[in-house]
Amino acid sequence: MAKYDHTIHILQRKITTQISIRSMCYLFLFALVLMIYISILPACQGQPSAEESDRDALIALYNATDGQNWSSNWNWLSNEPVYEWFGVTSEITHGRVTVTKLNLSMNGLNGEIPSELGNLTNLEVLDLGLNKLSGEIPSELGELAKLKILDLKWNELNGEIPPELGNLSNLMNMDLAINQLNSRIPSELSDLTYLTYLSLSGNQLSGQIPPELGNLTNLTDLYLSRNQLSGQIPTRLSHLSNLRTLDLSENQLTGKIPSELGNLENLTEMRTVGNRLSWGVEFEPGIIADRDALVAFYNATDGPNWDENENWLSDRPVGEWFGISTGADGRVATLFLSYNGLKGNIPPELSNLYSLKELNIHGNDLQGIPTEIGNLANLKSLVLSEN
Repeated sequence: MAKYDHTIHILQRKITTQISIRSMCYLFLFALVLMIYISILPACQGQPSAEESDRDALIALYNATDGQNWSSNWNWLSNEPVYEWFGVTSEITHGRVTVTKLNLSMNGLNGEIPSELGNLTNLEVLDLGLNKLSGEIPSELGELAKLKILDLKWNELNGEIPPELGNLSNLMNMDLAINQLNSRIPSELSDLTYLTYLSLSGNQLSGQIPPELGNLTNLTDLYLSRNQLSGQIPTRLSHLSNLRTLDLSENQLTGKIPSELGNLENLTEMRTVGNRLSWGVEFEPGIIADRDALVAFYNATDGPNWDENENWLSDRPVGEWFGISTGADGRVATLFLSYNGLKGNIPPELSNLYSLKELNIHGNDLQGIPTEIGNLANLKSLVLSEN
């Protein structure tokens, strides 16, 4: 009897084990079928659809900017997926479409930018440049947390630069040039630590340059020209160690150009013409030597009768003399006076322009090449033809 009971017990264990294995197999197969079904469901239902808020934002832009008269508006407001609408780039994730790029530059947009664009939460590129957009920049654009490029240049936008744009923590490029913006530059822009390019030129911005812009240590190009900026150039701009171009021309800046800017090793172009600036003391010895060389050149080549000689021999910085550009240290970097009516001999004093990189005086009536020109160790381009 005991042997019989033992045999029954073994059979029961085998049956239970087989049932358990079979249940696990069924469960695995069910999970596999469910995953396959979920993955092919969007295909079974047709094209994946855009997030409703993204589509609504695009429709709002179309309606607010005279979309029916755009240069190109293929598929806009149609039943086609938004990634087939002209200028729209999207990504498909888990069967859903999110707008990542919106490029409608030079497309005849006319009207105001709607606040609904702030709902494009996955947008990385917004390019509406070279249109006829008017009104103010919506503060809601500051909610585009993933935005890397914001290009609104060459429009008719007015009002302030929204401080909320300082919330765009991933922004690398901001171009608001050639508009009618008439506020101060918000210090909040200094929070854009990934920014490499900033252009606010050609507006009506006033007030002082925020010293906080010196926090933008990744910045390579800063354009603030043709505004109404006043006060002194902040010394903290010398913290912009990656800066290559600094354009502050045509403003109302005063005082001395900070000598600390001479420590910016990557700075290759600095424009200050059209202000009331003077150079710092540390720059003066080199600038005086350059000025003396230029005066000698002017006198030796009939400067008063040149075709163009604006600011020459004046007390303006030599970078504002016609045909001259200077480097970050204020030293002469380029001298372009081709086809300008120069007559006479090239003076040896020209060799004192130690930092000169480009010399182009072709197409004149000059004679003689002084051997001292060979001392210009930094010279990369020399054009003396047609003399």
